[in-house]
Amino acid sequence: TALDEAANNTTWGRRGVWAGKSLLVTFHGESEGGIKLFQIIGRLAASFQEHGNVLEVIYHLLGLGFEGRYSVQPDGRKQLDNIRQQLLTQLSQRRDPVMPALSPDFQGAISGRLRRMRRVPVWLSAGIALLAMLTLFGLYSHRMDVQTVTVQQHIDAIGIKLPPPPVPVHKLRLKILLANEIARGLLTVDEDDQHSRVVFRGDAMFVPGQKTVSDAIRPVINKAAREIARVGGAVTVTGHTDSQPIHSAEFPSNLVLSEKRAAEVAALLTSGGVPAGRVHIVGKGDTVPVADNGSKAGRAKNRRVEILVVE
Repeated sequence: TALDEAANNTTWGRRGVWAGKSLLVTFHGESEGGIKLFQIIGRLAASFQEHGNVLEVIYHLLGLGFEGRYSVQPDGRKQLDNIRQQLLTQLSQRRDPVMPALSPDFQGAISGRLRRMRRVPVWLSAGIALLAMLTLFGLYSHRMDVQTVTVQQHIDAIGIKLPPPPVPVHKLRLKILLANEIARGLLTVDEDDQHSRVVFRGDAMFVPGQKTVSDAIRPVINKAAREIARVGGAVTVTGHTDSQPIHSAEFPSNLVLSEKRAAEVAALLTSGGVPAGRVHIVGKGDTVPVADNGSKAGRAKNRRVEILVVE
């Protein structure tokens, strides 16, 4: 799970084979490692003496930047810090106490020269040391006063203006947020540092020949809307159909059907928190196929709605 998340934070990991077939999915058929790892921490912590070594490895993984499900939560960093602090406290209690000295009873031999030095009165040694310290203190105090005046004059002459703090940059993480829906085949996500594209399958999203979004897909769109609203950027919702013609009073053409389906999805994004001024609606009809319209499987791939966010 940690390797999958580290790969997903790179350009080659988001675009290559890894994006569609992570280690966790390949070897365990699992897509929710970012959630289950923290459940495992809770179970292992109940028997800390038995599983302390495993928990120490997990503690170091968290220190290397693993975030899991907390990467998409507003206070995720604070919660991760609390988990790491709890693990550190338990690990510290588990270790044996450190002895203050390697050999408490060791006593070195005293050379003849040291014996002669011990004959010097303590008060004389202390007086000489005090005099030297006072002399050094006076010299350094005078030098510091001179340098302080010089620095203050330079500061007053320049008039330093501090730059404004940098604006925090929020990146979309829809691939992590929608990992379960991706594994179920309801949608696909293509992300890099500049854009995120979510493609919904039309057959799972709409009743055939209608524009109403199914109840099963509405929560997914609402989840994506909350994440999109968290960052800036333009949002384009594009509807696509297959080449099978449609003629009805409500949908006189495939172009009209694709536009109204895109408008329905855009309305759900707006109700989920995305500002309406950021959302643009486009209907393409059957003009941009991604598969052969001559087969049933190809037509199913062409019926889709795409949400493009350009940051």
